[in-house]
Amino acid sequence: MDLLAFYHGLRMRNWTSDAYSPSASPWRLQFFQCGYVGVSGWPGWRAVVTEGGGSRSWVDMPNSGPESFLRDYAAAGEWQAC
Repeated sequence: MDLLAFYHGLRMRNWTSDAYSPSASPWRLQFFQCGYVGVSGWPGWRAVVTEGGGSRSWVDMPNSGPESFLRDYAAAGEWQAC
């Protein structure tokens, strides 16, 4: 799952968001910090998204802030993953 689809899915499940959808299936989120820069060369975070039916997706979050969003947006991230 790309970061753009992850963000959209979070908005759909947040009751304070304009994009809230009560019919969206629940997600279970698990976050992992990949702090082994010397070993893997990757300093970011990853999330495992488990949907109601049991399917799992990984979300890579290499940087914080707008750079992560812009990278997925420029790569034509799409909403269909939600």
